[in-house]
Amino acid sequence: MIRLLRFLRPHLGRALLALALSFLAVAAQIGLLGTSAYLISRAALRPATILLLMVPIVGVQFFSMGRSSFRYLERLTSHDVTFRLLSDLRVWFYRQLDARQPADLGRVHSGEILSRAVHDIESLQEFYLRALAPPVVLLLTAVLVFFLLLPMAPSIAWTVSSLLLLGSLPAVLQLRLGQRAGGEMLRKRGALSIAVADGVRGVSELLAFGGADGYRAKLDAAQERLLAAQGRMRRQAGMSSALLGLLGNLATLAALVLAIPLVRAGRLPGWDLAVVAFVALASFEAAQPMSQSFQALGQCLAAGRRIFDIVDQPAACAPPTTALHPAGAGIVVRDLRVRYDPQATPAVRGIDFELPPGKHIAVVGASGAGKTTLISALTGFAPFIEGSVRLGGVPIEAIRREEIWEMSAVISRDTSLFNVSLKENLRLGRPEASDAEVAAAAAAASLQALVAVLPEGLDTPVGEQGTRLSGGERQRVAIARAILKDAPILLLDEPTEGLDAVTEEAVLRDILRFAAGRSLLMVTHRMVALDAMDEILVLSGGRVVERGRHEELLAARGVYEQLFRLQGDHLGDS
Repeated sequence: MIRLLRFLRPHLGRALLALALSFLAVAAQIGLLGTSAYLISRAALRPATILLLMVPIVGVQFFSMGRSSFRYLERLTSHDVTFRLLSDLRVWFYRQLDARQPADLGRVHSGEILSRAVHDIESLQEFYLRALAPPVVLLLTAVLVFFLLLPMAPSIAWTVSSLLLLGSLPAVLQLRLGQRAGGEMLRKRGALSIAVADGVRGVSELLAFGGADGYRAKLDAAQERLLAAQGRMRRQAGMSSALLGLLGNLATLAALVLAIPLVRAGRLPGWDLAVVAFVALASFEAAQPMSQSFQALGQCLAAGRRIFDIVDQPAACAPPTTALHPAGAGIVVRDLRVRYDPQATPAVRGIDFELPPGKHIAVVGASGAGKTTLISALTGFAPFIEGSVRLGGVPIEAIRREEIWEMSAVISRDTSLFNVSLKENLRLGRPEASDAEVAAAAAAASLQALVAVLPEGLDTPVGEQGTRLSGGERQRVAIARAILKDAPILLLDEPTEGLDAVTEEAVLRDILRFAAGRSLLMVTHRMVALDAMDEILVLSGGRVVERGRHEELLAARGVYEQLFRLQGDHLGDS
């Protein structure tokens, strides 16, 4: 809670103003009902002159206008504070994510990160509106009511104020329940976000293999669990609200029971009887938000804990304290070992190779051999526990990751495309590129035929995830981005996955033409165009079991030759 309160510090002035306005709105409500009761009671006794009623008449008008004005200003100010608080939280959270090493975030599902970045932070909008302000307003109202009723009858003042403060007990009891139920609801919402994210990414596979119905049932079950958690919270809030209503009625009844004998004894004017009852009833307006206050606090604490859990995770590899700049684009890897789980076997181990500028290396092997892990280690997305990776003669861990990414262009099997124009998707390679440079990169990646048939050319939206493009066209977009970026190091992670043989050959031809003079590392399980590589590393079980050129490895009749023959037989059968 202390960490959440720190975000309120820059907006403390506005928060205190909103708190004061909220208290003034409740005070105006008490003044309105109390003055109205006094006015009606005195008028019923037919005073000798109307002048005796002028002050309460003006008071009713003042409190009526004041209640509406103060409540409006309170809503305006409190929501301004809330939106500023949410803005600060979001900016802080995204900066924390940006400052983390990619390997650290790889431990958490992307759908879970999305849920915490959106829904959990959104839940914190209740932190000020419902969790912090209502208890303070309730306490101030209890003090106000006590001093209002004290001149009339101390016993009534103590009773009504005590019952008013007692109204916080049902809410306090919900603090633990709110943490438990709120945390459960946030977890269920995170599980639903993970299910949705997995479905969006795997929609093609679900449709192709007939898994849509099973996925829909899984999604429905996750949604039902979320709705059940939300229903439990609503029932708890409803019970607390009912208890507060009961306490308000008891306070009004207690005030009347204590006041009637005083009126009969002549110790309290008759017109104050209605005043006492209405003040007691109006004061419980401050207690009504308490039905959800501590429940909201429990939920906010659970949401804050989930957010801080991500940013407080121990770093897999510490960022460099003093960043060094590589002297070139050559990569030297020595005895590399990468392990995702401390208890698991290393994903890759004992990897050695040199990739100077202009050299092209292919890494092949069966699924799970560690090929993609190698790419991840070179780009900072997977921490290595032993060995060294040097870029331009400098240890990669001593280089700012932004500089590593600036020097590298990655073409992977999953090209991220957004529902904007083709031009803007290409410009992700270099945001400051001119229209002429974008068009030139598209032409270099053999996208002229696509641009020619699109209704608006490069300005045509490509659809969500590039649904208007074929697989080969999406890969050419990735090539165009790399061309636009003009990085000296080119990393390919299964760049032709899912493409037919003709398109695959054309895409690889364009990639190799662009890679001339650049360092290229291609991870693939497709035994295509490998005769153009300067060296081939064959991985098995995370180790390099064979290395050499295409002709040498075929002649050795080892693992590489078996992979090449099996894939050739498979293509021949198909």
